[in-house]
Amino acid sequence: MSLFLRLALLGLLILPEPAAAYIPVPNCLLPFLPCGDGGVEGLNAYFWNTAFPFLRVSFVGIALLMFVYYGIQLMLARQQESVQSEAKSAYEMAIFGCVLVMLASMIVETFTPGIPGAFIKPEPLITGLTAVIFYFKAALTAVVIMRITIQGVRLVLLEGQAEGEMEKQKKQFFNSLLGVGLVLLANAIVAAAYPGARSGILATEIVGFANFLLVLAGGAAVLAFIAAGVMMIVSFDESLKDRAKKTMFTTVLAIVVILTSYVLVNYFLAL
Repeated sequence: MSLFLRLALLGLLILPEPAAAYIPVPNCLLPFLPCGDGGVEGLNAYFWNTAFPFLRVSFVGIALLMFVYYGIQLMLARQQESVQSEAKSAYEMAIFGCVLVMLASMIVETFTPGIPGAFIKPEPLITGLTAVIFYFKAALTAVVIMRITIQGVRLVLLEGQAEGEMEKQKKQFFNSLLGVGLVLLANAIVAAAYPGARSGILATEIVGFANFLLVLAGGAAVLAFIAAGVMMIVSFDESLKDRAKKTMFTTVLAIVVILTSYVLVNYFLAL
């Protein structure tokens, strides 16, 4: 019965205006909200102007309470794997629900273009999806900055200690960079898959990402050379001098490998 009622209400919302404007329908559905005018036209306006905004605000309030509650759980139950998994799953569902609520009205607008008009008007949904993509990119940027900062501090504090933990932090750092690269390339991959799209879209993004990695590698190489040079100058221990020489040799080798890879990628993209 509830499914039938929901389908009926949805059908009333998308009925053509001339056919449904004067069907007598009670539209004072929520006693604590103001009522609308009579007819399906009034019911439609009541939903869009009163009921839907109220439900959105209510949903935002509930979602914020959930985020705070599960955030406290994550902080207080660090050692309890089941609680951690439950909180993470709840966060995923809450984010997915927020996206659906944000896109709900735009999905309806996509399939109600008006008369005359095409059956589907994609512009509202495209606008909504663009906003969702921007939201996820902004959230990812904040998470990556926080993770890289934490990993950098840990690498400094763990210098010379806990070799296994050092390797773990390095692996997480490179995984963060890989995740950023995949997100940056996502739009280009989808755009390149569109009918009639040129593969040059993806090639341009790949070259840009490679340039970004080259900048990082160049900065790291400069720091490695400076550290090795300082060790060579101020160290009286032969083992440290050998370590400095090894660092310089490894850095030069890494630069050669990276530049060779870059040249090969450019060569194959130019074919």
